[in-house]
Amino acid sequence: MFNNWYFTEKMQRLPVLMYHDIHRGEPNGNFSIHWEALSLQLNYLCCHGYHTISVRQLLNYVQLGIALPEKPVLLTFDDGYKSVATCLYSLLQKYSMKATVFIVPGFVEEREQPENRYLSRAEIKGMPADLIEWGLHSYNHNNYKVLTPTELAYDITMCTEWFLSHGIPFAPALAFPYGAFPKHHRAKRKLFFGSIHAAGVKISFRIGNRMNYFPISNEMMLQRMDITGNETLPAFGKLLKEGKKKKLIGAIL
Repeated sequence: MFNNWYFTEKMQRLPVLMYHDIHRGEPNGNFSIHWEALSLQLNYLCCHGYHTISVRQLLNYVQLGIALPEKPVLLTFDDGYKSVATCLYSLLQKYSMKATVFIVPGFVEEREQPENRYLSRAEIKGMPADLIEWGLHSYNHNNYKVLTPTELAYDITMCTEWFLSHGIPFAPALAFPYGAFPKHHRAKRKLFFGSIHAAGVKISFRIGNRMNYFPISNEMMLQRMDITGNETLPAFGKLLKEGKKKKLIGAIL
């Protein structure tokens, strides 16, 4: 039997939007949105009554039942590009919003190399916590699907120790690199989630391109929707209501 609440239009939704880099001129790759397109999307959220939330707010809702604002939306940015400082920060200020950035410490440590595209430790520390919070995205952008449980736990431990050693506050949240995890092997999937939970992760994100609904049924496998910047605003609005893919009844997520 399936719970009827899951499919009703009146149930509150939680869209989790996934971005990467932001550019002002030419794109820096396939995962970069122009800052004007991002600004239009954030303005759309404001004009249509959406409220950005942090991962910590979401955890407080899941664990403590602390209410969230109406029409919540979670903005997430992967990899920790420099554009977080040069573009995203000013847009969040402009629209009074907040975002979660999933950091790859190995990328930060390469910051002193020429043409490095990622944030430095100083830039990360300089971001106000009320606008930007930090989460985990593996130490070197490893594909978690191919790691053993021991390797997985070690990788997460390296991430958390990096944050702690540099005095950078972070949420116990993980975005799977490439969105990868053992999808179709039940025993491996159980070990996978057991390992990341034991390593201190309290909430985690895949891709999936589907909508999340309240009450949250599994905070360790929340869906994110990939935003390219090529969406028209009507298409963006539809995505906020439906997701990119409809929920499959009976599917193993």
